[in-house]
Amino acid sequence: MRIQFSKIAFLAGFVLAMVFTFSCSSGGGGSGDGGWDNPSGGGVPFNENSQIYDREDGTLYKGSGIIKMPLGEDEDGNEILMDAGSVTDGIVNLKLPTTIPDKYLTGVDKFDDDCFSFPKGTKMADGHFILTTADNDNYLRLWIGYSDEQIIEGINYLYFTKAGKITCKSDNEEMNIDAKAGWNKIYLHCQGSREHGYNRYFTNNILTKEVKWTIN
Repeated sequence: MRIQFSKIAFLAGFVLAMVFTFSCSSGGGGSGDGGWDNPSGGGVPFNENSQIYDREDGTLYKGSGIIKMPLGEDEDGNEILMDAGSVTDGIVNLKLPTTIPDKYLTGVDKFDDDCFSFPKGTKMADGHFILTTADNDNYLRLWIGYSDEQIIEGINYLYFTKAGKITCKSDNEEMNIDAKAGWNKIYLHCQGSREHGYNRYFTNNILTKEVKWTIN
């Protein structure tokens, strides 16, 4: 039976990243380009506290503001945001919260799938980011990534209350996450086209391209 990863991919914010570029849709499996499949990591490094760029034209973002992490909605439908760092003159200072309130966590136990191996009661949260600024009422959505006509690569963050593993593989998706308790960097490599694509989600660094903070 084909393993469905969409539930985790959504929580990890990868779907959002793909919307801004193209979809690595279901289809024939794509081959790696010589750098993604590195079981020991060692992919292209990324400095979290670095420059933000405009995704559309590649220009440097020079603004300042507070990085927020959306965690859900309150009873009135207002978005609940937790501080996750700051931006000064376009440079990120990422400070992930050390703990996430239990009411904003999703139980890993709800995912009834053989590829999940976590202690009973483990919970998780997605760490995607927005930038709030004093002179802009609209949120600026932030993403760490690279994209061209054939490849999307990026980094997202998942928070787990306990250590565990997610090891799955299907015709067009692969996941090899060896999670620790707390925040985990999840590396995405998506190779293909609008018609065919292959998605990989690893805790090892499988990046083949230089990724950057971008405003989407």
